[in-house]
Amino acid sequence: MNYNIQYSPQSLKDLDDILDFLATTSDIDVAKRVISEIIEKIESLSFMPGGYNFDERIERKLNKKYPTQAVLCKKYIILFVVKEESQIVYITHVISSKSDYLRLLK
Repeated sequence: MNYNIQYSPQSLKDLDDILDFLATTSDIDVAKRVISEIIEKIESLSFMPGGYNFDERIERKLNKKYPTQAVLCKKYIILFVVKEESQIVYITHVISSKSDYLRLLK
């Protein structure tokens, strides 16, 4: 069974920020390639929406109703929740694994 992928406004902003950052610090081709790989990883969640329990990792619940899961892609953490009843994978954030993500997610 396939799940539909939905992006939060924050996750779309995160992707734009990553693109801008990489285009500035490397070049636009590198930026586009990394974004493409992240989106490909996100799309793969429509077939197998599993990751590690991010709530346990940070020792608090980010979403009141659903556990937040995470997968890694390159140097980025893709955070998402799986809404089983509606077959939706909801992407909440895409953050650098090198960032102070505990502070960012407050």
